[in-house]
Amino acid sequence: MNKTGYPKNRGSIIIITAILMTVLLGIGAIATDMAVLYAERSRLQNAVDAAVLAGAQELPARPDSAYLAAAEYAQLNNTSLSFLEIANNNTEIKAVAEKEVPLHFARILNIQSEN
Repeated sequence: MNKTGYPKNRGSIIIITAILMTVLLGIGAIATDMAVLYAERSRLQNAVDAAVLAGAQELPARPDSAYLAAAEYAQLNNTSLSFLEIANNNTEIKAVAEKEVPLHFARILNIQSEN
């Protein structure tokens, strides 16, 4: 205690602030990477939906044209389909696309990218 009756805790607020700022910056960095993943997932979903809808225009009469149309629309949207199938007596078309998204701030935690 000093003359005023308060304990000598001078400077401890700086340490607490530094620790809390580090935690808050880490949370902000992870939130930024999650936002990038969410936006890329949404873009990829839209591209696959457009490809499948383009292919569905040709079904059931021309399944070969449906396959080509779906692949073409995926390519127009800068997406590569990893799986494309026409099923159920040429009345359904199914497609899957995958993309590896580089993460910026998660590299601190040794996470380089996410599918």
